[in-house]
Amino acid sequence: MIFLAFFLLMAPGLITIRLLWSDKINSLDKCDYIFIITDYMIYSFLIILCSYGFMFLTYPARIVLFSTDISAYMLGVSHIGKAGFVLKYGVISLIFSILLPYVISRLIGLISKKKSRLSATGLITVFISMLVDERNYKTRLLFCSIPILLFTFMLFLWGSLESIYRNQYSVNISYREALIILVLTFAVAFIVLTFTIALLKGEYFNILLSLIFSVNFGAYSQLLFMNKGLGLIDGRWVLEFDSGLIINYVVWLLILIFPHVLRYFHKSIWKKVIVFGTLIVFTMQFTVFAGTLPRLLSDEGKATSAEPKWFLSTQNEFVLSEKENTVVFILDGLSNYYITPAFEAFPEIAHELRDFTRFTNSSTLYDGTYPTMSYLLTGQRFDPTIPTREWLDSIWSHPDVHDFYGTLSEENYIFNLFVVPSWITLNRSQLLGIADNFSHGVPSVLNHRSFILEAISLSLFRYSPLALKNRILKTDGTFASSFDGIEYFYDDIDFYKRLLNKGLTTQKNNNVYTFYHLNGLNRGSGAINEFVEYSPDSPYESHVAGAFRIVIEYINQMKKLEIYDNANIIIMADHGDCIWMDAAFLIKRSGSSNEFMQINTAPINHEDYWQTLIDIMALNMNRDFGRSVFDIPENEVRERVLTSWSLHPNISLPGTYNCVVLIPFTNFDYKQPRVLPGSGIHRWRTLDEYFDEQFPHIEVIPLFDSFYGSEWVPLIDRNS
Repeated sequence: MIFLAFFLLMAPGLITIRLLWSDKINSLDKCDYIFIITDYMIYSFLIILCSYGFMFLTYPARIVLFSTDISAYMLGVSHIGKAGFVLKYGVISLIFSILLPYVISRLIGLISKKKSRLSATGLITVFISMLVDERNYKTRLLFCSIPILLFTFMLFLWGSLESIYRNQYSVNISYREALIILVLTFAVAFIVLTFTIALLKGEYFNILLSLIFSVNFGAYSQLLFMNKGLGLIDGRWVLEFDSGLIINYVVWLLILIFPHVLRYFHKSIWKKVIVFGTLIVFTMQFTVFAGTLPRLLSDEGKATSAEPKWFLSTQNEFVLSEKENTVVFILDGLSNYYITPAFEAFPEIAHELRDFTRFTNSSTLYDGTYPTMSYLLTGQRFDPTIPTREWLDSIWSHPDVHDFYGTLSEENYIFNLFVVPSWITLNRSQLLGIADNFSHGVPSVLNHRSFILEAISLSLFRYSPLALKNRILKTDGTFASSFDGIEYFYDDIDFYKRLLNKGLTTQKNNNVYTFYHLNGLNRGSGAINEFVEYSPDSPYESHVAGAFRIVIEYINQMKKLEIYDNANIIIMADHGDCIWMDAAFLIKRSGSSNEFMQINTAPINHEDYWQTLIDIMALNMNRDFGRSVFDIPENEVRERVLTSWSLHPNISLPGTYNCVVLIPFTNFDYKQPRVLPGSGIHRWRTLDEYFDEQFPHIEVIPLFDSFYGSEWVPLIDRNS
């Protein structure tokens, strides 16, 4: 009968799942409902535990529990902010919610073969009797130390350390440094939890110990069998609604129930399972840890966080000029496709940006942050036929680059560059003499508290049920936010906080050209809402609104300093969405003032960026670099070419991608599919029949070496 009670417990969730499966609910994303079910399951499980103490309830006591039950459920749903769901489908769940405590207490009372009612005095007696324990403190201490040892080892030490090790190409921290911090954290957590939990007695001690065992076993099972397809723990895993999610729920529920049921029927076996089951899992986990330890201690050449290096400093991040300013914001991945609905949902954004001209037919040269960022800063086209390192060396030493940045210096400009250097160069020293905020030294100090919290977050991500993963992880896996220092990293929330806390200031000696690369529309750990708060479930319109809110705050501070009117400001994207040509481009020239935002449909391209920059800054360059965006007629028919990194089945080059595809186009149709079907993790970049049908006139060029991304994979020569 107790299983019948648990079936009733799952009923609200099952009803919601059934509605989702039949596609009758369209007002929310499916993932939102999964989160609702998750909230309901979590607090309902706590009710099950409480039922041990409330097996004989008087009527007033039931009323109190009913009220708590309803309040908890309403809180669980209200965070979604969708009243329609509560009104239409929440009623069914609320009915079950009201009945559950009564049914559970009655069932447990029947199983126990005891009276179903008890006076208020008797209820207090039940509470007191649950504290009775023949075991002394030392016995309880030794008993609880075993499951707590595994719990703290997995959460605070090995789970965190393994996450760091698996993300070794992204994490800028020494393994040895991390190991020392995590070992100390594990030791403290183990001692505190063990001595605290041992203070509990009787049924409360047993229930909590059963729960810890369930969590340990469930977490280990999740890691071993149910984390398929997650890949690197980089914060970009997206929850998908499928049968695997439901199975994951059921498995976790059974694991959580098991020790309580076992203890009810066989206390002696329960004790052995708690002890020996925990020791078996701990032995397996510790064996892997011990085997990895020599490699962790060797550090494999990883530098400590205190090692001096070249870096882009944030010391003058918000310092502008009292004279002339040109500010460029690169909002990563911001497509025009998402701007229009965002402006419709948040019309105040377009009003705040009314002095800007928005180019709705703007496109990119490349479909990724690399090499777009390199091109925007040097004006040099990517050459796939030579080694990447050779190309990057050549572009930064190109005469055009020296002429442009030399002219900036001659005309009394300071150039402050705020990007992650690995997007634009493999040799940071190339930026010496280019960016005025380029410095050498110890850029940052590891914040131990932030590091521990982020490490625990990664660990929880690995061990938690599928439906909780997107709710738990608030990190990109690089630990960049765990450093207190002056090295720039593109984190929109941190950037916004710094902007609010520090504020813009001015100096009167030089003009300023500032170039910011922000996270923009990148999802995963970078997902924000319209208030610039981390929100993995926020719709794209809210995310776009949040990205623009950062820029608008910057602009408002410029207005307060009375430097806005004479400033040139560009808001643009490095690329669009997936294999897509369009990329946002908005510009305000010095002296521009409009009642409404201007719309321009001219077919512009990133190759127009340098000449636009030269024109609006009135630089005296030796030659032209094409046309400014304002020189291109709106009715011009212009062929543009997108270079896309792809996978070709007949090119044998190991690594991430093996070729680039040149895709010519004159216009782009937003009605075309934005994610191409196929197989494998890179299905949207795989050349197949469907790709050829969508883009019939393409040219494929094999890459000389294979790498792509902010952390370069080792370069691989095609002849090696």
